[in-house]
Amino acid sequence: MITFYPSTLEGNITIPSSKSYTHRFLIACALTFYTTGTISVFYHPLICEDTFYTLIALRTLGFDIEYDNKKDAVTCKGFKKKEQNIHISCGESASTLRFLIPLSLYIYDKVEYSCKNQLFLKRGINGYYSFFKDNNINYLFNKDYSLLTLYKLDKEQQLIIPSTLDNLTSSQYITGLLFIMPMLNNQKIYFSDKIVSKSYVDITLDVLSSSKIKFEKNQNNITVYQSKYYLDPVSVEGDYSLAALYFCLNNINKDNNIKILNLKEDSFQPDRRIVSLINQIKEKENSIIDIDDNIDLGPVLFMFAAIINTTTFINIERLKIKESNRLQEMMNIFNTLDIEYEYIPNKYFKVYKSIIQKCDEVFISTDHRITHALILLFSIYGGKIKDISNLEKSCPSLIFDLIKLKYHTIKNIE
Repeated sequence: MITFYPSTLEGNITIPSSKSYTHRFLIACALTFYTTGTISVFYHPLICEDTFYTLIALRTLGFDIEYDNKKDAVTCKGFKKKEQNIHISCGESASTLRFLIPLSLYIYDKVEYSCKNQLFLKRGINGYYSFFKDNNINYLFNKDYSLLTLYKLDKEQQLIIPSTLDNLTSSQYITGLLFIMPMLNNQKIYFSDKIVSKSYVDITLDVLSSSKIKFEKNQNNITVYQSKYYLDPVSVEGDYSLAALYFCLNNINKDNNIKILNLKEDSFQPDRRIVSLINQIKEKENSIIDIDDNIDLGPVLFMFAAIINTTTFINIERLKIKESNRLQEMMNIFNTLDIEYEYIPNKYFKVYKSIIQKCDEVFISTDHRITHALILLFSIYGGKIKDISNLEKSCPSLIFDLIKLKYHTIKNIE
């Protein structure tokens, strides 16, 4: 258990590198060697639980790819196709699962995937069903949906991109297909304007551009031309979703003075909106904020609104299918703290500015984004969290970084 005390924070914080970019650069690094035989390297990745699963998955596929802690760099210097069965463990990383399914089937005829905590049921792979159908790929789950087996019914068939993609609950499916398209024959992928988290496709295209991949993007389709990967030795930019906590901390206490470093102003990350969203909450009572493209910012913005200004949030339903039901988790916390809110399913979640009393409750959080929201609250009121191991998923250094900013905490031995 960790106790947090009200604190005035000051100092410099170097924001950890982007998880979204790290996942993608890992794959581009591997494919540079795969398509050219050239050793590839990139710098300053975010090594956390999720990206580590992607790194290990690429090794399982046969890539000689490793992270050097001293150089803070990832290098891929080999590939050898394996003869034995391929079994990839994804943990709770939907990105690992969805990004690698097409690539694994490009290389192998049969692949198994396993996940934790019912990831297949919570997040699904339904966006690939048309890809499976068009390529004669069979998919089979075991009884408790902890194991997925994929195998080609026609091993001689070359992979093709479906003319239409159905059930696109995430842009991650497009990203997975985009990674194999340079190795196919000048194929085009179509998608709807209604695709969820569409901005993340731009991150993938940015990584492809850094890898010298030629493509043409139009309003509802992308053509990728057959080409080889040549990843530049890039450095991964800072993660705006991880920076959100620090931006909020700077704005709930006028005495806080955190200088936020390592963010790219013209980033493709959709969560770069965090500054404008904070300003909107501060400056206009009863403002309406659409978080459809910034779903990971939901919990910390809900807490910020409860402290600063009444705000209505829309397009919040996807919070239910993240690592936890984040919407329910936040409502549970608000109930404990007597923070007033109004939730109309499939319409809105309204958070009222509330008078918050010090709470002696020991909060239990199983989700890193919920932990961020609690840390924001506790910087003013203090509080306790039973377990913060969930921070390993995206930001293992968070507590150490906060201590450097003079956030007073103590680890209690139970």
